[in-house]
Amino acid sequence: QGFVCLCVGDYIGEQCAVSLLEATSFLPDAGEWAVRCAQGAHWMEGSRALGARLATLHDTRRCSSEQTVTFATRMHGLGAQIHYLTECLTTATQEGKGMLTAPSSHAHTDRIECGAEAMRGGHSLAHELFGCYLERFFECGVDDVGAKEGVEPRRDNSRYAGDEYQTVPKGSAFWWRAQLAHYLLQPGPALQTTLRQVKAALGFTHPVISVHVRHGDACMHASISQFRPKCVEWEVYLERIYEMRNKYGV
Repeated sequence: QGFVCLCVGDYIGEQCAVSLLEATSFLPDAGEWAVRCAQGAHWMEGSRALGARLATLHDTRRCSSEQTVTFATRMHGLGAQIHYLTECLTTATQEGKGMLTAPSSHAHTDRIECGAEAMRGGHSLAHELFGCYLERFFECGVDDVGAKEGVEPRRDNSRYAGDEYQTVPKGSAFWWRAQLAHYLLQPGPALQTTLRQVKAALGFTHPVISVHVRHGDACMHASISQFRPKCVEWEVYLERIYEMRNKYGV
């Protein structure tokens, strides 16, 4: 389109041969910006349409049992919790409703202490996140709609792409989940202040290379899994950082 290749679905690269959902690494040549920028322009158009729809679904005037769906809390860590919440938000959006999470007998939501040394996590994690750290996306609670327990999200939406919000090309499940995660994970005022202070102390200016070093409980899960990547030493991360720095001049 317009002499620029636009990859369909979750494929990227000069020949559209790299899957965002399956490839473990991708370091494109620095000259591929035309393809990336064209793809980005189309994705941004869909982002605006989806953002407007999510804002409408979570308008306080829609705070009723008929216009919301309440999901059960899950015993997950942060990464899996975000994945679960985006599944819940997918189901709610498909049904044209706002999303709520149910109080759990394990959640102890009335005893959440913001600023505690450690988060309790588990069933409480979603409530801790939106109660202490993230901007509340819906000023409506389960008590307001009389919800007692939550349901499970639809199991068939794991690769849902939200094509009705995407322009050309369509079919990107990666795009869809990224938009929902962005909508959910907006830092609240206190966290924004902390982030600004930390960035100032570090001299944080773009461009940067951001790295997620997984040396926590993920290592235990990887050791007993047949498909999860094993944990590696920091030096392995550093090798790839240097590779990216040298290739892109960061």
